[in-house]
Amino acid sequence: MLLPFCTELSRDHPEITIIAAKYRTLNRDGATLEHMLADAGHALKWSRRKTPPGSRLYVMGASFGGLLALDAVFAAAKGVSGLILLNPVTNIAEGGFANRVVASSGRPEHSPIQRWREWGGMETLRCLAIHGSADDVVPIAATQDFCAVWPEGRCQFVRYPNVGHGFFNLPAHCRPVASRIHDFLSSEADMI
Repeated sequence: MLLPFCTELSRDHPEITIIAAKYRTLNRDGATLEHMLADAGHALKWSRRKTPPGSRLYVMGASFGGLLALDAVFAAAKGVSGLILLNPVTNIAEGGFANRVVASSGRPEHSPIQRWREWGGMETLRCLAIHGSADDVVPIAATQDFCAVWPEGRCQFVRYPNVGHGFFNLPAHCRPVASRIHDFLSSEADMI
C-alpha cells in the first residue's frame, strides 16, 4: 500500500532514507494480530540497528499499519524520534475498528488510544497524523481523539477534506502529502 507513496517521498526528498517493512497478513499468511504486531516490532528493532548514530528515526504506518507502528513504538520507543500516521487505526477496543483480525468485541490490550492515554513516552516523541475527512474505513474522529491524548504541541493533526481511505497514494495527493511529511521532519529543529 505504501510503495507508491514511499517512492514519491524518496524521489522528491533524497536526503530521507526509507525502509518499507512488510508484515504477515490473514489472507496471505493466515496471520493473527499477534503475528502482525511481532512483525512490526521486529522491523523496528532491525531499523534501529541499521540507523546510523545521530540519525533521527521516524516510524510510519498507514491504516492497519498505523496500529502496528503504534504498538511497536509503544513497546520500544527508545531511539525513535516520532511517528507519521496516515489514516491510522487507533482504536481497537469494543466499538472501535473491527475486521476479520480484530473482532467487534475488541482488543483493548492493544488499542492505542487506551494504552497511550496513560503512557509518558509521548513526551519524547513527535507525531504527524494525516487523515481524509471522507474516510469510510477508519473514522477520522478516531484519529482526532488519539491526537487529543498527546501533550500539547507534540502531535500535529492534518485533515484533508473530501478524500477517502488511502488518498495519499492518488496522484493528486501523493506529492502534497509527501511535502507535508518532509516539512514535518524538517521542523524538528524548531522544537529542540
